Amino acid sequence: VLDDSKRLAKRKLIEENREKRRREELQKSIGHKPEPTDEEWELIKTVTEAHVATNAQGSHWKQKGKF
Repeated sequence: VLDDSKRLAKRKLIEENREKRRREELQKSIGHKPEPTDEEWELIKTVTEAHVATNAQGSHWKQKGKF
């Protein structure tokens, strides 16, 4: 059986280790982010162009549509 100070120290150590593991997992997931494929880049380009073309009409186009 641990006294209060040792119990609190152990609890703090466990919490610090959890935080450390979370940070390490986050770093791993960020570090392994793959670059989009050529097909994905083409899709990104198509969607971006469609957005720009739609957005270039201004806000008045919303008033014409009955959604």
